[in-house]
Amino acid sequence: MRARRAPWWWYSLGITLGVFALYQRVIGHPTSTVLGWGIDDPIQQTWFVAWAAHAAAHGLNPFVSVAMNVPHGINVMTNTSMLAVGYLVAPLTWLLGPVFSLNVIFIGGVVTTALSAALVMHRQGLDRGPAMLGGTLVAFGPALLIHGQNHAFMVASAGLCWWIDAIVNSLSGRWTRRRAVVLTSVWTTWCFFVSLETFFIVGVFVAGFIVAVAAAKIIRRDGVRDLTRYLIGVGVSCTLLLAVPLHALIAGRQHIEGPPHRWVTQLTTTWSQMIRPGSWTALAPFGHDPRHHVFLSGSFFNGGYLGVFFLLAVLVAVVVTWSQQSTRRALLLAIIAIIASLGAHPTVPAVGAVWSPYQLVIHLPGFSSVMPRNFSLVAMAALAWIVARGVQELRQRPWRMSRWAAISLATLAMVGFIPNQCFAARYVKIERWYSSPAGIRAVPDNAVVLAYPYPEGVRNVSLLDQADAALRYRLVGGQAIVASVTGSAQQVPVGPFRVFYDLFVRSYERPTFAFGIYPESVGFLPPDTGATWSTMREVAQRTHVDRIVVTPRGHDPAQVRRYLTHAFGPGHHDRSGVWWWDVATSRHHRR
Repeated sequence: MRARRAPWWWYSLGITLGVFALYQRVIGHPTSTVLGWGIDDPIQQTWFVAWAAHAAAHGLNPFVSVAMNVPHGINVMTNTSMLAVGYLVAPLTWLLGPVFSLNVIFIGGVVTTALSAALVMHRQGLDRGPAMLGGTLVAFGPALLIHGQNHAFMVASAGLCWWIDAIVNSLSGRWTRRRAVVLTSVWTTWCFFVSLETFFIVGVFVAGFIVAVAAAKIIRRDGVRDLTRYLIGVGVSCTLLLAVPLHALIAGRQHIEGPPHRWVTQLTTTWSQMIRPGSWTALAPFGHDPRHHVFLSGSFFNGGYLGVFFLLAVLVAVVVTWSQQSTRRALLLAIIAIIASLGAHPTVPAVGAVWSPYQLVIHLPGFSSVMPRNFSLVAMAALAWIVARGVQELRQRPWRMSRWAAISLATLAMVGFIPNQCFAARYVKIERWYSSPAGIRAVPDNAVVLAYPYPEGVRNVSLLDQADAALRYRLVGGQAIVASVTGSAQQVPVGPFRVFYDLFVRSYERPTFAFGIYPESVGFLPPDTGATWSTMREVAQRTHVDRIVVTPRGHDPAQVRRYLTHAFGPGHHDRSGVWWWDVATSRHHRR
């Protein structure tokens, strides 16, 4: 038994070393280095990891948070909140901070997805070696790894493998009904809490598989009663387990009535991107795109890349294993997923936009809330199975060179996915003043804080400060999806804080900064006059701001301090360079 398990330990070790190489820029400083460019989604996900730990520590309702977007709060379920993995790594968050936990989720997500995919493929009939190849292709293919420095909720896909395994084993009759119901319900719930997007993407195909099996059983009139009992058991169990989060998602506070991410439906894959990772390179890993230092040298949105080498390997594997029913089913699954990944308006070179069957479903619930390119996750898994099955078939052929043929096919499948660089990462100065004795005295727990830099969808380091301080205070602004006045989705709006937003962003950025990357347009620098100061005081009073905190970051924090001094009087500061204004006290004195 030990000898049989040994190769899996070696496989796990090899995958881990490879992942460490990709994430080497965060390995040395895992508590202060953020993947990507130190802005945007990784910091937002750090906040969600901190929120899960905070909710667990204080027994709070995890589905709604008032720590961000004061005074309205956010509906956590309509955001990519990763509650399941957030709770899982909560002890690490308490001990070492949310940045460390998020880096663990990224690194551990790739390792566990590779190992889980390999183990599931082995359980479903592949030999150990081909199964390991299949698992490597799933985890290190563009469909997942392209998100490896931006979207932890996509990378943490190990549960999807076991969810599919539970469905297949249950419907094939390999498990007892009790085991089938319990494990299917557990993995369904886990995947739901990790990522609603990947849950839906895989769930669509799972539902299709169940319908196909049910139709076959009805035609044969065999096993219909067992299937019905299994489906009823899973339905009842999942209803009980997911009743509260589903209510929060559909009708809870700050829920979204329409599709929460409608804009992402435009982010589709083109036919040429399936062969080319980006406009600056023809074949990975030999090209280099100076604009995006990310995996495969192309835009991190291009998870639909397959490449010439991998497609050739798939073609060979299909020819070799065409007689096997599993190959034909996997190929059909991959074709459907590829068509879905092209979105509603795929673009063909020299032709332009063409009609796609995706237009028939784009307005249905779920489809209008996912990024079509991410359907490539299913395509990659199905094609990885075909290639792995082809390698296994070649190994078993009675040829003298059959082993070398199998090795050549595996190499052909992998060579186009070798990255030419590790993931980008940036050291981000976390302002730990909020957790210092001085910060705790200056900013009481649960105080409403208006922070510089103003936290929004791009420059959101103040969210990182709050997450690192265990969310002990509430923050104006933030980066999340919330409901507009009509119930449709929007980024956290500036609202009444426009005068602070314009001042803070104008002072944080250099005068030549780009305007188009902000959730809301940035206005001109407000005049340093009595009218502006009066507006600031009125807004702070009306929105019940307790503290205004200015950290020593950005292009011109002195400019912000000058405005605030004119509006609220002299501020307080210490050796850390942080300035703060006790707005609540000054407001009380003015009364």
